[in-house]
Amino acid sequence: MKMKVVQQNLEKSDFIEAIVAEKIERVLEKFPEFSKASATISISMENSHEHSRKDHFNVKLVLVGAHKRPFVIHKAAANPYAAAAILADRLLHFLSRANDKIRVKRRHLAQVTKHKQKWLHYLEAA
Repeated sequence: MKMKVVQQNLEKSDFIEAIVAEKIERVLEKFPEFSKASATISISMENSHEHSRKDHFNVKLVLVGAHKRPFVIHKAAANPYAAAAILADRLLHFLSRANDKIRVKRRHLAQVTKHKQKWLHYLEAA
């Protein structure tokens, strides 16, 4: 898997980059269909010069694989580690749900095919 990490409005930190990449890789290892996918992770910070408040960190993942369109997930939190953890959890849920939908569609198609074959056999016997 090709993974690119981009940091915006932050001082470049290899530690943050490694932690975020590790969290995403750990989730993607569970889905072998994404072994040849490419991922772009953007880590950014928002703060206001006009209003005093805590910094706000965003983590955005764009995952391009064998599917028709890329998966885009965006999460935010008070620190980049929490945002990455929330994003990894959401990614796991999203990919698991997508696999479940595919499995259900295949099972339904197999049942319909079996039902059609049963009727064809019945009609041929008559």
